[in-house]
Amino acid sequence: LDHPIERITAHDRRDGLPALKERREAFEPGDGIAIGDDPRSRRRPMIELTDSHAHVDGPEFDGDRALVMARARAAGVRRIIVIGAVGEPDSAERAVAMAEADPDVFATVATHPHDAGKMTAAWWAVHERLAPHPRVVAIGGTGLDFYYGRSDRTAQADAFRRVVDLARRVGKPVVC
Repeated sequence: LDHPIERITAHDRRDGLPALKERREAFEPGDGIAIGDDPRSRRRPMIELTDSHAHVDGPEFDGDRALVMARARAAGVRRIIVIGAVGEPDSAERAVAMAEADPDVFATVATHPHDAGKMTAAWWAVHERLAPHPRVVAIGGTGLDFYYGRSDRTAQADAFRRVVDLARRVGKPVVC
């Protein structure tokens, strides 16, 4: 593979943690990232990246979340914004918990448009409680997603209005 991020991921999948450590040492911040075989790119400083839309809070990452985060950092990802808007509000709770535990992780809170039809007063209460949290940098992901038809259009529009109102009240941007 030509791109170092892909090499790290592919190498780790085949060989496990020792391979990750080997690769991470090869790509310490400041060493630069070589793109393909272009020798001009080998001397450039590593660019600092922010993953602005990560979904690493879910239970599917419980077994290897630390490895996923280590691979991201080895590839130059300095900050990660975890979108706490997947399914029930425990996604928002998990995103905020990750942000509290790591100074380079931040969170958003909301409910995805696909789940707008399932929203309950209890879900809204979680969003209201978490939105002002200092580690929550935005309210979302939200929006109107009519393509798949997973939630009624009216429910999506109502939820979108409420999310935008919440963002205004806490003075945070909206992530769509």
